[in-house]
Amino acid sequence: MKELFKLWDNEEKKVIEVEAKKVGSEWKARCPKHDDKVDSLSINKKKEVYNCFGCPFKGHLYNPATSPLHKPKKKVLPEKKPTINYKIMEKKAQEYLGNIPIGITESRGISDETIEKYQLGYCESHPIWPRHKNSITIPIYKDKKLVNIRYHSLEKDANPKVLPYQSGLEYATWLYPEDQLEKDTLIFTEGELDALCCISQGLPAITRTCGAITWKSEFNNYFKDKTVNIIQDCDEPGREGSLKITQELSEIAKEIRIIDLALKEKEDLTDWFVTYGKSKEELERVIANEAKDKSITLEELLNTFKKWLELEETEYIEVILATILSNQLLGDPVWLFVIGASGASKTEILRSFTNIESVYTTSKLTAQTLISGKVLKDF
Repeated sequence: MKELFKLWDNEEKKVIEVEAKKVGSEWKARCPKHDDKVDSLSINKKKEVYNCFGCPFKGHLYNPATSPLHKPKKKVLPEKKPTINYKIMEKKAQEYLGNIPIGITESRGISDETIEKYQLGYCESHPIWPRHKNSITIPIYKDKKLVNIRYHSLEKDANPKVLPYQSGLEYATWLYPEDQLEKDTLIFTEGELDALCCISQGLPAITRTCGAITWKSEFNNYFKDKTVNIIQDCDEPGREGSLKITQELSEIAKEIRIIDLALKEKEDLTDWFVTYGKSKEELERVIANEAKDKSITLEELLNTFKKWLELEETEYIEVILATILSNQLLGDPVWLFVIGASGASKTEILRSFTNIESVYTTSKLTAQTLISGKVLKDF
């Protein structure tokens, strides 16, 4: 007596059919999971289970009512996007104008002319998140249309320090202020207030309305053939963000460089102007010195990596440099396989050298990538 059974393979999530013959109270069949010669698969029809005595294959019989194959799919409703009323946003921006408390903008180094030009205001309580209080408000425009209002809280313990007008905004992350994109040379700062402080000093500056590390690839073309001097906050996110911007714009901008103002940890560009009383001319001299074409010693190079990537050891950077130098000589190309833990700055270090001729990086080691390193005569 033979019968066809449907087994549920839980490992591969599929149904397997086997023909079994009755032996006593159970059914025996050849196991489909290994080269079975002796009917090792045992099926208990009453209990709806099966077990192979020749391999680990076991489980239950296929039941249409309970099988994952036939479970009804949950209906996924389209995500409801927040309603954004730009007319109300524009009204709010107008309400905030002219309300900035005396002394606030002076402490940030922002001139009255800049306040008026960029329509800065003040809000006692955020319209959606009322716990976010005492904020300088900054309207954000894209193509001269209001797309957001940024609320910079003046409270020391505010977390987060900055909030958008509401969630779900299409351009919550954008470049600011957009009129500065007309300039050929720009200082890229971390945050709107630093950019406005810089502009108040008569220097062209721009930022993006997000965190220090965030960058959108659609920003890149706005910096085509421009000279970009990056001055972000003197902290780990600022340093990491500076490197990221450099990598993104290295082949797009005319010139790009990170400017070191020798500030203390956690200080920023506003501290340079307000806390230390530095002038526009002094900053221009620092930038001019950085722009000079100068050679750098190995020690200076390694110290730069140690500072910006917060590295303790630099031996493997020396190995990378030795590999690069080897590829400048005649002979077969030298391959370097870099292995390291996640977060060990492998990508940041390697990208620093990708503009050098004969340096190519890959994250996938395949036959094709290996072949690409050979010359035609080898085939």
